Amino acid sequence: GDNLADARFRYEREMDALQEQLEALVDQLAKAEGLTWNVRYCDEFPESANHPEATKRIRTAAKKLGLAYREAPQPYRGSDDFGYYPKQAIGAMFEIGAGEDCPPIHTVHYDFPDDLLPVAVALMLFSWEASAALLGLHPVPLSVSSLVTSAGAGAALAQKSRLIDD
Repeated sequence: GDNLADARFRYEREMDALQEQLEALVDQLAKAEGLTWNVRYCDEFPESANHPEATKRIRTAAKKLGLAYREAPQPYRGSDDFGYYPKQAIGAMFEIGAGEDCPPIHTVHYDFPDDLLPVAVALMLFSWEASAALLGLHPVPLSVSSLVTSAGAGAALAQKSRLIDD
């Protein structure tokens, strides 16, 4: 018969260690009973670990934009495929908060607040500006007032935005 299991871990090394231990145990039990076994892993995702330099760039961009932010006390674990990106390049994941009055994402009542877009784009552009400077590139200087133009978005969302840090 088939046995299925699902496991999520904050760190890949913990997941790898558990897989090794489980496979050794199953192998031992199967041999004792004269059984054969096999394992198939699917939907494996690497950990989502923010690079400290990328996190610093996002933090700098948030400050430059006048956005309030908070750093999560624990790493964010719902990212699945994002973990592949920082393995290829310096990266960090952040969230933009829609405020306490906004229904939670992935619910029937959630409707993406379009006023978040100018703030998110501005944060990403200012993060890029910080990255480009470190690479010796000279991007055109960005202006906060030209990027955050939605009616009230800059002021209202500045108090509700947050940075997720690892």
